[in-house]
Amino acid sequence: MGNGNTVSGKVELGLDMSDGHINTGNTSRVTTVSFGGDWGSATLGSQWSVMSGPDWVTCVNSGSSCAGHVGYQGRVADSLVITGPAIGPLALSAQFEADGSDLAAWAIATGIDLGSINIQAAHRNTDSNAATEVAASTTVAGMTLAAGFSSQDVGDDGNSLFANVSGLKLQYDETGGDADLSANYDVDLGGATMRLGVIDNEGSETKVFVQWMYNL
Repeated sequence: MGNGNTVSGKVELGLDMSDGHINTGNTSRVTTVSFGGDWGSATLGSQWSVMSGPDWVTCVNSGSSCAGHVGYQGRVADSLVITGPAIGPLALSAQFEADGSDLAAWAIATGIDLGSINIQAAHRNTDSNAATEVAASTTVAGMTLAAGFSSQDVGDDGNSLFANVSGLKLQYDETGGDADLSANYDVDLGGATMRLGVIDNEGSETKVFVQWMYNL
């Protein structure tokens, strides 16, 4: 586009290998058009919410409930995300969600690196409810440690913890007095990965699973 500006797009398709059909749903996959430059970027379409910044700090394990994130939001249809240029260690993004011709919700998110500590924060308002999430992570002696807290105007607050110790990933989520635990451990098989997991959600039976991941 000139003057350092760029335009790009992304289209994702979800394919069910059992019968070959394409996954449907207005937020099932990412479909975006993005404009960028020295001023930052603006992205239109169905995309990951800016609320995922603090979510993904402690919402890591396969099979985990991630219930400690009461403001969790996955992919968002009909949205505009504007991200400004980083100012030193600080980054800022704003999200606007449309409902026809009206503004249905807005969100703002930021992240900052303070030495070995990374902090992510986000706030979303839908008029009928508002949620705020904050999470921080650090690495100490080869161990990754993280903690998160989330609150909302209507409903319970939540908190979460995550640790990666020598490849053993442990996750704890709590909201409304209900606690969920999970553990994952990956075994590299060369071209494939075997993931061993345990899920212990309060009120449900403890589950043990094996997950296979292949590189094509």
